[in-house]
Parts: sequence; structure tokens; C-alpha cells
Amino acid sequence: MEIILDHAFTIKPDGNNFTLIKEEHTGKINPETKKEIISRGVWYPPTLKDALKRYMKESLRTCDSLEAVLVRLDEVEAKIDNLKIK
Repeated sequence: MEIILDHAFTIKPDGNNFTLIKEEHTGKINPETKKEIISRGVWYPPTLKDALKRYMKESLRTCDSLEAVLVRLDEVEAKIDNLKIK
């Protein structure tokens, strides 16, 4: 089972915890390998609630004003309401 939160974040449960994975394509090319650079982050929260809290925290990192935070909170809440589980 995999929970797709958005284009960059997914949650994968296992027997011990949940894994929150962030994977973003940067559009930049590594000059040595000639491959696209992909930004990755991985967290291991113990519960689904903790995984969603971490997702919220990471989603807010790019906000630069209170208005942006409020808009992003609404977007994240809507995404959580419409989760896609594979």
C-alpha cells in the first residue's frame, strides 16, 4: 500500500512504522553523469498521524508569509481529504 499525498510526497507503511518520502525533480542536470538531479528526503515517523504532521511541516517550509501559510494549510488539508491509496 502506498499513500500519494502530492507530486513529491508519498507515505509507505511497513511493519514497524511509516516512511514519508519526498522526491522532487529539480530540472537540473549533473554535469558528470548527465542525469537529472533529484532531491530526496526520507523520514520514519512511527504513526500515520506523525507522518501527516511531518508532511504538513515540510509543506510549509516554502511559505514566506502568513497568507502563504494559510493558503498552503488549506491545500494540504484538501489533499489529505482526497488521499489516493495504491
